[in-house]
Amino acid sequence: MGLLTYILLGLLATFWAGDAVAHFTRYKYGETVSAAIWWLEKRSILFRILVGLSVAVLFTHLEFQIP
Repeated sequence: MGLLTYILLGLLATFWAGDAVAHFTRYKYGETVSAAIWWLEKRSILFRILVGLSVAVLFTHLEFQIP
């Protein structure tokens, strides 16, 4: 696996861990990561573009990994 794969897997693991902590602690330490991303997307066009590009890179990268 290449560097981009490790970066993407790390981001995915961080996302899951952040959401799990929020759910299992009943939001004691804040909202979920997905709620924070959604809030930022509504307020910043730049962040919306960055998320869109990240999703495009993820799907494109994974598409080329399938044999």
